[in-house]
Amino acid sequence: MARAGSPLRELRLLRELGRSYRRLNLEYSRLATVFILMVLSGVLEMSGLSILYPLVLALGAGQREEIGRLLAYLPFAPSFVNDPRVQLQIILIAVAVLYVAKNVVLYISHDYDIKFAMHYYRELIRALYSAHVHRSVLDFRKESSGALANMICVQSERLVHGVVRPLLIAATESFLLLSMLIVIYFVSPWVMLLIVVACGGAAGGYYALFRQKALGGGKQRMRAASVLHELVNNTALGINEIKVFGKEDYLTSRVYSAAVTETEMFHHYEMYLQAPRFVIEGVFVLAFAGSFLVAIAAGTDTAVLLAKFSIIAASSFRILPCVNRLVGSYYNFSFSIGPALALMETVSELDLRSKTKATGDAPHGRGRVQASHLEVRHVAFVYPLTNRPVLKDVELAVKTGARVGLWGASGSGKSTLIEILAGLYAPTRGSVLVDGKSIAQDPRSWQAAIGYVPQLPFIMPGPVRENVTFSADGVDDDDRVWRVLERVGLATFVASLPEGLGTELGEKGAGLSGGQKQLLCVARALFREPQVLLLDEPTAALDADSEEMVLKAIRSLPAETTVIMVSHKQQNFHGFDATYECDNGRLRWQAMAHPLNTE
Repeated sequence: MARAGSPLRELRLLRELGRSYRRLNLEYSRLATVFILMVLSGVLEMSGLSILYPLVLALGAGQREEIGRLLAYLPFAPSFVNDPRVQLQIILIAVAVLYVAKNVVLYISHDYDIKFAMHYYRELIRALYSAHVHRSVLDFRKESSGALANMICVQSERLVHGVVRPLLIAATESFLLLSMLIVIYFVSPWVMLLIVVACGGAAGGYYALFRQKALGGGKQRMRAASVLHELVNNTALGINEIKVFGKEDYLTSRVYSAAVTETEMFHHYEMYLQAPRFVIEGVFVLAFAGSFLVAIAAGTDTAVLLAKFSIIAASSFRILPCVNRLVGSYYNFSFSIGPALALMETVSELDLRSKTKATGDAPHGRGRVQASHLEVRHVAFVYPLTNRPVLKDVELAVKTGARVGLWGASGSGKSTLIEILAGLYAPTRGSVLVDGKSIAQDPRSWQAAIGYVPQLPFIMPGPVRENVTFSADGVDDDDRVWRVLERVGLATFVASLPEGLGTELGEKGAGLSGGQKQLLCVARALFREPQVLLLDEPTAALDADSEEMVLKAIRSLPAETTVIMVSHKQQNFHGFDATYECDNGRLRWQAMAHPLNTE
């Protein structure tokens, strides 16, 4: 691995960016367009500066013949182009056309650069999120929600704004700078050499002195941002403990400490970015003035010297900002290289899913198994990195339409069993069979046939309609959505909302009660018209009224829908066919006094 601070890090990052571009299956025509616009901008910049030389000669005295030779290639009569007024008019028109064309192309190039960077950004976000949600549940839960949000929402943005965009700017400015130096070379080679050596030496010296500090600052800022994001993101989960333990001030101090580190690193970054402008500008002016003082002392013709001075002076108005942007972009890149490499290393380990590879939800009614008999056969489960079995030789048989309850102490394995039934976990030993076939053979087909309601409701930011349908492909029937809401008792409430099904729900369902959130999840599960409905503690966090709302919706389900529900309250299983106590990883059957279905 390249040593920290080695120039190989830049090359390594460029290589990883190229690999990510290929793995995202992005179009190379976009890169080609960026390159063509850069080259065209450089050519027009060179032409615009070159035309200034005959313009200054035309404005001066005694240069009529020289300008005539320059314009002799135009398809005009010699007597016409030798007229001083005509010469000046032709040159002014050429200057106007070239500068307008150059600025139009620069605008288009800048616009396309931004579009290119944003295209990469949104495709990277999509691929990162897709790669994570397509991982197994066990792998997904190894990463904290704060770290995941920081990677997708923060670090990917910094990769684009701290690496991709600076690279595009640096490439564009390099073409422009090269075109201007070519013009200066033909005007005065030794002046060009002096400017390159002086400005290049100043930029290189600054780079050598502060590069290591920039790399370290970038890493510190990334760590501080990650801590800050995770602390704030997880406060809602721990607010009860924070309040009970009286640690509001402690958490505030942690957040403030992370904010101090991030803002200090940002301050260093801004100064690191701006300082080269002052250094390079000073060195450039000294080199420029010194070169012309030498030329004057050498007795160079005043008219020619004035023309050369005008071109180089005009170039300086473009060269200085160009060099500053070029150096600033590189230093921006250097500051971001540490976080960017860390993100690229993570990206290289993920199974990035391009748009052509990604697959949507299974369409309703297609690819579903027909579940008439569900059997859990000798299932055992041990969580990775632990030696304690959560489930031990569990057996369970459930027929179509049965209502089965699972209860037991916390940690007894009942929720793990539900997740195995849902195809989220693969059992360490044993199997789950549907009509004699293991669900592991085609988990997607099995999951298309079931509904699942978790203990904590998942409410997406978006309209009620989307939260019920889960954006199911090909579904645009509001009548079907209303029927499902009617079944769970939410139709009246939703109808009273300002925009009905189109009403936007806030973060985590802000504005909904606990029972309404859970009923919305039940409606989402029923919208799939499941053959089997799995419910994991659906009433655990609800008050009595909300709990009764959810239980009433469950009891009113069609008789052909199989229900398997986990609850820590046995009274919630009133009317169920059977309950099983989950104790020390095993199931113990208990008959119900008032079952709904009888054999």
